Amino acid sequence: RLNTKVLAFKQRDLVPAIVHGTSSANESSRLYSCYALQNLAQDKSCRQELAVSPNLISALCDRSRKAQSEDERLAAISAIKNLCDEPANLIPMTNTPDCVATLMHLAHGMEEGITDLMQYRACDALA
Repeated sequence: RLNTKVLAFKQRDLVPAIVHGTSSANESSRLYSCYALQNLAQDKSCRQELAVSPNLISALCDRSRKAQSEDERLAAISAIKNLCDEPANLIPMTNTPDCVATLMHLAHGMEEGITDLMQYRACDALA
């Protein structure tokens, strides 16, 4: 866990680079960027700092909506869910355009490709 704090707070270029990776043309880069953000967001001490990182929440919402890969979509949704577990992140989440709408859309599970686990995580994030 100590490594996540060092990565998120001391390596100032790391989180912006990972966020940028979520919009890569390369499918593997997008997937592993979502995995990296999910892993950083699992650490309670990093969540608040991550939530205010420029474009991070928007990037995760974008991947949650547009990812063709089930793994990429699940990793993005899981990262959002991890961020939502921090009560202080309510404001950045609600201030991010389409964040709540994305979670509600995923929670309804009406779109093809949304699994039960994705739907559950979206509902959990909204709770």
